[in-house]
Amino acid sequence: MLEPLDKDCSAWAVRTFRTPKATSATISRVVPDGGSTVATLTPALTWANSNPYVFYYEVQVSKDPAFGPNAFLYWELMHAGLASPPSTYQVSDKFPLEAATNYYWRVRPRIQGDGTPVSWSTTWGFVTP
Repeated sequence: MLEPLDKDCSAWAVRTFRTPKATSATISRVVPDGGSTVATLTPALTWANSNPYVFYYEVQVSKDPAFGPNAFLYWELMHAGLASPPSTYQVSDKFPLEAATNYYWRVRPRIQGDGTPVSWSTTWGFVTP
C-alpha cells in the first residue's frame, strides 16, 4: 500500500466504475420512411438514439432482409457525431445501390468495453428508384 505524501492527506484509494451497457432498444429510424422509395441510389440513412452516450455504431445495408451471404452487404463502422448530419450513413457514390430494388438496413452500438456484441436494431426497409 502506498503511504500518503503529506500527513494531511488520507491514504490512496482505488476506485472502479463501469459504463452502462448499450442497447439497440433506444435506437429509432428517422429517414427514410419505412418502405418508402428514396430519391437516389446513394441515399442517406438517419437514425436517432435516446441514449446520448452512444456514438460509435455498426451499420448494415443489404437486399437480403436476413443480412446473409446471398447478397452484397454494405457494412460500416462509424462515429455518429462525425457524420453530417449526425447519426447518418451515406451510401457512397463509389458503390451505389441497384435501381428498383428493396433494401434493408439496421444499426447497433459498436461492441462495448466487455467485448460482447449488442443486438441489432429493428430492421427497416426502403426501395430505390
